[in-house]
Amino acid sequence: MLKVKVLKIITVLTVLVIWGHSLMPGDTSSSESGFIMSILLPIWNGIGLGRIISLSDHIVRKVFGHFAEYTLLGMELKGLTPFIIKPFVTGWMVAFIDESIQLISADRGPAIADVWLDMAGVATGMIVVKLCQMIISYFKDKKRAGVH
Repeated sequence: MLKVKVLKIITVLTVLVIWGHSLMPGDTSSSESGFIMSILLPIWNGIGLGRIISLSDHIVRKVFGHFAEYTLLGMELKGLTPFIIKPFVTGWMVAFIDESIQLISADRGPAIADVWLDMAGVATGMIVVKLCQMIISYFKDKKRAGVH
């Protein structure tokens, strides 16, 4: 029960961080993306990805500002329930509110494509948790059966 309460608190904090990013004015958000890019660019180029696709502010915003945040949220939501619909709908509501917040943020605007990207993150997070649960269950079953 304590684990569930802690996970609920972490999930609420994740939502607040997501919405907090949407409340940032455009120039502050761009500065944050630029900072992340300055950290990632040497790594990106160092492992040779720069030869395949150049890292841009747009990619950083979409991958880290949408997909990664919502993947984490999807993992947390799936960890709270064995069901699929409730975490998916909750993730969609968070994404919808997230984009709606940008209506009131300076130099920002909502984008339906971002909601789709957010939902892809939620689904990915849910799948990761489900796969981990299946793997853990598999090894627990093998241990119970005495198979090594």
